Amino acid sequence: MGIIKVLIIYEILGKPKEHIKDSLDQLIIEIGKNKGIKIITKKIHEPHPIEENKLNELKAQNIEGVETIFTTFAEVEMEIDSLELVFTLVINTLPSNIEIIEPTDFKLNNFLVNSLLNNITIKMHKYDELAKGFIFERNQLIKKLKELQIKHD
Repeated sequence: MGIIKVLIIYEILGKPKEHIKDSLDQLIIEIGKNKGIKIITKKIHEPHPIEENKLNELKAQNIEGVETIFTTFAEVEMEIDSLELVFTLVINTLPSNIEIIEPTDFKLNNFLVNSLLNNITIKMHKYDELAKGFIFERNQLIKKLKELQIKHD
């Protein structure tokens, strides 16, 4: 199939602002160390405070210190050896956006499509398992809090 040229956007949220920029840069460096992935260009934008609507959303969740949370993003152009590697990269790094620049057309066989779909399915099952575990733990904590509240009253 040949080289696939992509433009990927990664976003990050956190604090302090210097740390999120460094973390994003480190992520891109680590991605570039993978066999079959070549970083062509990267542009990491300056961090800025989160937008008002996101700030209000976090405040509504009673999250402390949100006034000092920053966000930034990076635009990264890469050359990747295979479509399977593109899918693996997307599944493992969860970019905000991806645009395939070249080639404009793909010829796929069912073996490749099956492999890609199975990799996505495996990852989705792992996320589902984690989410169910977190929900179970949360429900257990709520139950214990209610029991403690009843004992206290």
